[in-house]
Amino acid sequence: MRRTRIERGLSQKMLGDILGCSQQMIAQYENEKRTPKYETVVRFAEALDVDIDYLIDAPFSFKEPDGSISLSGSLSADDDSNITLPLKRNLEKIYNELTPEGKRKITEYAKDIRKIPEYVKEED
Repeated sequence: MRRTRIERGLSQKMLGDILGCSQQMIAQYENEKRTPKYETVVRFAEALDVDIDYLIDAPFSFKEPDGSISLSGSLSADDDSNITLPLKRNLEKIYNELTPEGKRKITEYAKDIRKIPEYVKEED
């Protein structure tokens, strides 16, 4: 989050003002002294204009709104199990915003991607 904030030319105070929280809170998140809730990570992603999955790969963890699932950053290349829920939510959100024609198109694209070996999981 820090790297992206700096790339966007934002100070901690500026980001805090955008999100409606203090500079100290931003510093605590960046220094892993506080764990943001899922909704907060979503707001960070929107404020920094990045996909939530980009922030999930950052070195911090957060909890789902109901507290039932804890997700962590620093993912290994072959383990995507801890990002499945956010990815599904993001895909579902995008899919639900599409027209019926858009939904048909995205399904076609997904089928095409499955034909590319590097994008398909190997069977266990």
